[in-house]
Amino acid sequence: MRSFVLVVPALLAFTGCGLLDRGNLKGRGACEHNFVSWWGDLSTYVDQGDAEGSEWVFEVDPPEQWIVSAKGRYDESTGDFSFSRKYLPRHSLAEYRAEGYGTVYEDGDLDVLLTVNATDVLGAEGSWTERHERAGCAGSVTTTYEGSDPVEMRYDIVSDNRIEGLIEIDPGGGYYEQRLAFLSGGAQTRSTEYDIISELYNDSIEQDASGTWDGEFYQSGDGVESEGTFGGDISGASWAKYEQREDGEVVVIVDQQLNYDGSGQQIVNYPDQNLTCTFTFEAGGENCQYECDRGQSGEC
Repeated sequence: MRSFVLVVPALLAFTGCGLLDRGNLKGRGACEHNFVSWWGDLSTYVDQGDAEGSEWVFEVDPPEQWIVSAKGRYDESTGDFSFSRKYLPRHSLAEYRAEGYGTVYEDGDLDVLLTVNATDVLGAEGSWTERHERAGCAGSVTTTYEGSDPVEMRYDIVSDNRIEGLIEIDPGGGYYEQRLAFLSGGAQTRSTEYDIISELYNDSIEQDASGTWDGEFYQSGDGVESEGTFGGDISGASWAKYEQREDGEVVVIVDQQLNYDGSGQQIVNYPDQNLTCTFTFEAGGENCQYECDRGQSGEC
């Protein structure tokens, strides 16, 4: 996969070209579809901003219901920009700040590099970089976390209210593919499929405009198959109901509810033993207790 740092010099040539008019971007796009008003990258923010000299200042209400606002500024003379996002109180992210440089073109094209620093509700901090490139109706977002290879999502704007994305990764044997669709109202869909060495996995997920998602999955490896449904929401809470099979026989049935901090409960049924046990987890995985319907109990 192409090294992330190799693409940075190409971006420097476009920085701060001052290509913005005093007006909105939408309706004059290099792509025939009107996506700028809702897609949610820097073009969307600048499109809804106001000019103060060479700077565009914005505070917008994104279409995603879990983001309260995006606020910041972009200097078209230098290409420098910064913005923050405010999330709903129950969101797992507490703070999100981004800064970088590049060019927002008046026709909707984009070429920017940004660094994100985020803090979750547990106080954990993380950072990553994103390279956004778009020409016409085709674009890409390349995300890089420290110590990891960059991951590129290529996308196509297929209508006024739909963008389709694709992530393909070469794991060094086998394949990994993820297909995504983003809708103007904030809803999304995702399907993932990979076959790596001895492990096979696929899922299909739908997420509504509030950020609540659910779907189904199948996984197999080392003679064990898992299949069921799962879901979650913007708080980071998740649930899953699935069964595991060995040699075609069901060995466990799991009903799981977990919070973002790791606390929660897992009810496990063992059909061959006619036994059901409840596992209770404390936050951070510091402690786990179990209790079974035959009186067994103790620490996990």
